[in-house]
Amino acid sequence: MLRDNIAASCGAWTNNNCESVNHMLKSAVQWHPQKLPDLVDKLRQLVDSQYVDADRALHGRGQFSLKAQYAKHRLTVDEWRHMVPAQRIKAQEACFRLPAKTGMVTSTDGSLTVKTAPSAGKKPYHRKRPAADKTVTVKRRRL
Repeated sequence: MLRDNIAASCGAWTNNNCESVNHMLKSAVQWHPQKLPDLVDKLRQLVDSQYVDADRALHGRGQFSLKAQYAKHRLTVDEWRHMVPAQRIKAQEACFRLPAKTGMVTSTDGSLTVKTAPSAGKKPYHRKRPAADKTVTVKRRRL
């Protein structure tokens, strides 16, 4: 559909990721309701195909490519073929693993980096009460 819209001069047409995956799921079951055991097999096939697409991006084949910041993880097809499964898993994890939290926060323009505080953005001595918690007000004594 995207290619058809671009060819029809509607290049600004976009779709969000959730709708895209929803369409892939419905296409996999051919728009018919499925029993759970059949659906699980089709979901597993769909997820496996996404892993294959990610692996293809690692060695520059297929419809996806790595961003410039991940280009250092790119492998040639020959390197990929000569790897044992343990080496392939290590290469995948190095590329696709999310970065660990460092305790530092960088501004969006990259000009400032500071340590994160555990109480960032909270007022001192402020705690969140459950909605059903009772609040107690001390009654004043009249003189």
